[in-house]
Amino acid sequence: MAASTDGTFTDAWGTYSLEPTGGWLEETMFTLKRFPLDRTHWRHENSHRLDVVRFNEGMRGFDEGRYLNRGRRIDGFALPVDERHFDHWNHDPWRLDTGGNGKVLSDGTVFLLPYYMGLYHGFFEE
Repeated sequence: MAASTDGTFTDAWGTYSLEPTGGWLEETMFTLKRFPLDRTHWRHENSHRLDVVRFNEGMRGFDEGRYLNRGRRIDGFALPVDERHFDHWNHDPWRLDTGGNGKVLSDGTVFLLPYYMGLYHGFFEE
């Protein structure tokens, strides 16, 4: 597939806009501002919280147990970045409890990649 220069993508089912929608910039800035400076892999337990809605049994697909220990905040969003730990952006954002014992120090590329991409593309300034 070739890159589109007009901000749209066309396939057999129609033409789709590739422009970001909603409050994506505010959500991005919220995440970057709250990113913890402490990159030590500590244990985070969020499954007991009252502001968390667990995914129920009816949401299960073919993989039994796929939604165990998964949930979201009452407002529908995943937990903020400073209330959970992850090393890469390909993690499961709906996972409520993450395990760590404080013996591993994660690197900062999980912050630096979106920060410098935002600077490069002009979404925000230094």
